[in-house]
Amino acid sequence: MTDRIDELEFEIKWSGRDEFSKLRLPALKQQLPKEFEEVAAKLTDPKEQAAALRWVLRGHSVEWAIGKVDYARKVVVRRRDKLRGKKEIKEIIG
Repeated sequence: MTDRIDELEFEIKWSGRDEFSKLRLPALKQQLPKEFEEVAAKLTDPKEQAAALRWVLRGHSVEWAIGKVDYARKVVVRRRDKLRGKKEIKEIIG
């Protein structure tokens, strides 16, 4: 579970492009085999695994990177649910 300070840091580090952004999972596994094992134990989605490994390459710990990816997933789900709720309300109201 992340605390509020972590969430603020995760939110600040939301986007941007760097030399690691285009690396795919096979290349990341090759560069970070030990870290991949740790990430794969916590994250099953290959896209999430790749995202976490990119954060590790950027200098963050594996634990932090997993927390960041987990937080990002929760934010996306909340935003999607909010949009669905607005759509349903519009359909009801007409």
